[in-house]
Amino acid sequence: AINEDEWIALISEAGKVGSDFEKSGLLTHIASRMPRTENVLSTYTRAAKTINSEMEYGRALKASE
Repeated sequence: AINEDEWIALISEAGKVGSDFEKSGLLTHIASRMPRTENVLSTYTRAAKTINSEMEYGRALKASE
């Protein structure tokens, strides 16, 4: 099992992906499996905010709900 710190590291790295489409797809995939802890969710939101495309940003945010 992946612990909270590992999820946070994974999400932080996902936030560095260059393409908005790729980043959104990766974050959406992660969101379907990640634990919904405060720290993990805040890291996810920070990573999602690096997406410039409104549509892809919305898709990534919706996945974390």
